[in-house]
Amino acid sequence: MFPLTAFLIALAVLYLPGCIIWNNRFDNPAATAAAAPPTSIFAYVLVGILCSKLHIAISAISIFPFTVLFSIGISLFFLIISKTRKTNPSIAKPNGQDFLPLLICIGTGFVFAYWFFSHSLADWSHLTQSEDNIRHYAYVRSLLNSTDWSTLNVSMYGIGVSQSLNPYLSQIGGFYPLGWHIPSAITCALAATSIGIGTNVVNFTLIGISLPLGSYYLISQVFPNESKLRVATGAIVSLVLPASPWVLLAVWPLFPNLATMCLVPAAAALFIDATTDSSAYRSTKIASFILCCGGISVTQPNGIFVCAVFLIPYTVWICSKYAGERQFANILGKDKTKLIVGSAASLSISLIWLFIYKLPPFQGVVSYYWSPISTIWQAMVDCLITAYPIQPANIFVALLCGAGALLLLRKKLFWPVISCSLAVILYVVAAAFGDNIIKHVLAGFWYTDPYRVAAMLAFCCIPIAYSGFTLLLVAVKAIADRLDMPSRSHIVTIAAVLALFIVFALPSFAVRGIAEITTPYSTMTANMRGFTRVEEGAILTDLKIEFLKKVAAITGPDAVIANIPYDGSCFAKGVANLNLLFCNDENYSESTTSNWAIDLRSNLCNYASSNSTRENVHGKNVQYVLSLEADTKNLKLWYPAFEQSNWTGILSVTNSTPGFELILQKGDMALYKITE
Repeated sequence: MFPLTAFLIALAVLYLPGCIIWNNRFDNPAATAAAAPPTSIFAYVLVGILCSKLHIAISAISIFPFTVLFSIGISLFFLIISKTRKTNPSIAKPNGQDFLPLLICIGTGFVFAYWFFSHSLADWSHLTQSEDNIRHYAYVRSLLNSTDWSTLNVSMYGIGVSQSLNPYLSQIGGFYPLGWHIPSAITCALAATSIGIGTNVVNFTLIGISLPLGSYYLISQVFPNESKLRVATGAIVSLVLPASPWVLLAVWPLFPNLATMCLVPAAAALFIDATTDSSAYRSTKIASFILCCGGISVTQPNGIFVCAVFLIPYTVWICSKYAGERQFANILGKDKTKLIVGSAASLSISLIWLFIYKLPPFQGVVSYYWSPISTIWQAMVDCLITAYPIQPANIFVALLCGAGALLLLRKKLFWPVISCSLAVILYVVAAAFGDNIIKHVLAGFWYTDPYRVAAMLAFCCIPIAYSGFTLLLVAVKAIADRLDMPSRSHIVTIAAVLALFIVFALPSFAVRGIAEITTPYSTMTANMRGFTRVEEGAILTDLKIEFLKKVAAITGPDAVIANIPYDGSCFAKGVANLNLLFCNDENYSESTTSNWAIDLRSNLCNYASSNSTRENVHGKNVQYVLSLEADTKNLKLWYPAFEQSNWTGILSVTNSTPGFELILQKGDMALYKITE
């Protein structure tokens, strides 16, 4: 059943602070709707840091009203500033016709997103059992347990607390972008629901509401002369491009990256709007662009670079255009002036890109190497048929984008096509290039990960796909006229949206005797079900979840528990709020792990006879040992990083081991208490 209460709370969490800040500050309600989520996220992060610096304890429940009050203060500040300016814009008074497109956009987005989620989740409470999400769920849980919500001191072992249980030598907490985690934690707390429901609902809200609204605002800026109602319905093209958002949810689950991709259209639209608006509202749009970039950077910083790639051709074009309209252009000639200014802008942007690439904070990201998943030619073909990165081709969407690109070229609106071309180049480099400087410079801000770059490519395709959508409207109308059917605009629009929905939701099928057709939709939903399944064979099954909850009832949230993370217990912090010794599933090598952690994982079974082990147990106050899987072959299958020889100290603990008492058992699953 759809968790309606949690959804309404997620809406309030993501939209209320931002709407308060930008209330009546724009001449377009679409700008407010688009800018609200990234602004809200940035406000939460600022409040968390501010309260931490002032030593004010906050919780998942209290941070929401704190941020609302903070947003009211910011709104009043903007109001005072505007009153002191000579060019004070009058308060915007939108009418009902301004809100109708927004409602249409929300409605179509909700239906599309709900259709996907209802077919990909057996239950809204299920966790996505992927490697990255071990960390993300742990961060959400740490926020729920903490009174310090600063993004400057974050680890899997708690937010703003002592890292004494951290087994790693160097990872002792630091800055981490919590822009997705904070709304998720607040939603969980206010709705009094599980982390699974809270995070799934936040993802649903971002995809079904924020992405279409942001795309609507973006498309309206790229095509300012288009009908608002047409743009509102056409914005749904943002949900039929499989690489974004669906790949980030179902093929390579990256929740913060998913969130930032849903926020990027708003920032890009605000930039375009600010550079084309000569009214008194321009300063507001510039300010909102800055705050939106702040929200994106604290969610997943690569969203800033996604926005940059999309806007680079536009920036070069607008700079050359403005230069050609100035009086000094008459000296050299308009065309020559445009060429010089455009070339200078391109060179400047390239130098800025290289400068940022060389900055020390980015070195850990840009130096990461992702092995090729394709050849150059195959990657190029995949882009043409929208089969990137490894999903089936969607020929209809490919034709939609191809026709849209040709239409834009015919209208001499070149920059969206160039933006898409840049994204294609970056995808080919990420997917097909080896470990060289070109790959790191161009794709390094995305960890050279072709999946993340593919999501960027899909975003850059939104204006092109919309252009193709307008041709689809023309085609539908022509067919209706040919068949002597009603061809009123609303009927044509509904028919076009239904066509897109069919393309989006087309299941795999077989043409008997010819071929089996696998569709992106079936691939996405199947992958999502695979990540969220809890039946036998999964890393974390229903039985394990039930057992972990029983363990939590015995140990409480504070008791320190030794465990083998590869048996599914790495998710236990998120699922059952257990205080685990080994929370992560990687990097437990001899060179990265503390001596005390190495001793416990390899020698804990000798607790009764080893003085050093006993000292380490008492020093870390380890009270329990948890085991969820006896078959080490499964551990190696689920996590190739598992090495049995490194974990014999925990694997060897049984009811007959001196110093250990069996407290709870269900099949292979067992909880032992360490005794004197």
